[in-house]
Amino acid sequence: MKKVLAAFLAIAMSCAFIACGNNANAGDGTSGNLVDGTSVMAKDDASASNAHFDSEEFLKNTSLEMAESLKEVVTCEEYIRAMSTSEDLVNTIKEWQGLSVDKSKAVYVIVFGEGEVEKYMDSVAGQEIDFSNMPDSVKAYSGSKFPGTIASMMNSQMGGVLVLAASSVANYSRTYVPTGTIDNQAWIMPCNDDMAICVSYSNTGDGAITASANYMVFGEEMLDILLGGGVFTIEEMNW
Repeated sequence: MKKVLAAFLAIAMSCAFIACGNNANAGDGTSGNLVDGTSVMAKDDASASNAHFDSEEFLKNTSLEMAESLKEVVTCEEYIRAMSTSEDLVNTIKEWQGLSVDKSKAVYVIVFGEGEVEKYMDSVAGQEIDFSNMPDSVKAYSGSKFPGTIASMMNSQMGGVLVLAASSVANYSRTYVPTGTIDNQAWIMPCNDDMAICVSYSNTGDGAITASANYMVFGEEMLDILLGGGVFTIEEMNW
């Protein structure tokens, strides 16, 4: 199992930053700005803005916005048909069209601290990896890519090939430049007892973050897999 999961991680992390959504107009001052060539905050104002930045409010609002954008994508028949000719894949996506975030259920938040991704990769690889030989820039890059692999990793382990393929089509991504600091993290928002929407946040440099939304198989097994390495802490948070 460790070898399979380790192999999947290598594949998933190589694909994590393929953007499948379209950028929209800039958000307001609370939710941050989209990268559109004109809305990037001046760096001289960064420190002052960060002092007034509510990261939890930003993440709550953005996660729900991303979930709604994802739903808009999967309910577009033309988009689905354009992205896939497989009837099995199309039918799987159609099963997700009625899913929305259930605010009566707790949100599961994983913040990926410095060094935690390396420890987790060590645990699933089944062998010690000498990350001391990895340049700091590459460590930062690999750490920022990991949140975007969570949904794919769970869908591969718990849902199988068809679910993994469908989630690679039924996703949504966009880039923000918030007015404050956001850590690499993932928000897992249950829709029912079996499915969730996972929104990941990855720092991509110069204050920008990539937010990606995916449908994800959900359940106790998911928590066991993520907690299995004894590395990550999963926080339950109510809306």
